[in-house]
Amino acid sequence: TPPRAFVDYEGNVVLFASSYLNQRFEGPNLNQMEKKCEKSLKSEGDGTIRNYNDVEWLGAFHTEDGRNVYSLIHTEYHGWEHNNCNSSDLLDCWWNSINLAISRDGGKSFSHSSPPDHNILNPPFDYDINNREGAMGYLEPSNILPKDGYYYAYMVKHFPNEPFGICVMRTNNLQDPDSWRLWDGTGFNARGDGENYPNSNCQSLSPTPVSAHNVVYDEYLGKYISLGCSWGSTCY
Repeated sequence: TPPRAFVDYEGNVVLFASSYLNQRFEGPNLNQMEKKCEKSLKSEGDGTIRNYNDVEWLGAFHTEDGRNVYSLIHTEYHGWEHNNCNSSDLLDCWWNSINLAISRDGGKSFSHSSPPDHNILNPPFDYDINNREGAMGYLEPSNILPKDGYYYAYMVKHFPNEPFGICVMRTNNLQDPDSWRLWDGTGFNARGDGENYPNSNCQSLSPTPVSAHNVVYDEYLGKYISLGCSWGSTCY
């Protein structure tokens, strides 16, 4: 994932450019960083699809005190790793969800509730061993953005027979994965577990196939800006 950094409760800069290994860098500033070889979160999935813990990437981070750090997890289920794939294209056996992990020690270690209680967003359709449309589900959560008592995040959405899009969700309680609600076109009303799908579904903000990874508030510009690349490798 793109690098993301925060300052912990001891004044250290902690940086993640995450993979499923979830290793971090630490240092007094971004120019003096040391890689820490221990894993901050171990992917220990058992291959159960609806446990949402197969291959876990620590994604977005948010902390207000440097000690309690919240992370949105980009979680991949790989059908080919479990002999559960009828395609030679690895992307066709990729089924994605977004989940919650919490650190109580400034990012050194993360944990989550027993699966599936840590789940925030999951595809409202079952994994399909015959899928030929590529990676499916909710993918690539953005940074967590606080505003007016809520916390917002974007993510990529890819459902069957639909183009890639960007959705937004929010919560007023970072500790509760069930409290997030998706924008449905009129308000933040849609649950992430697919309840009442498709009538209570995320409304894509953009049909453009772009990454939602990096959304930040720029104090100089006084605006929110997005930094990313499209799936066709065009950066903006």
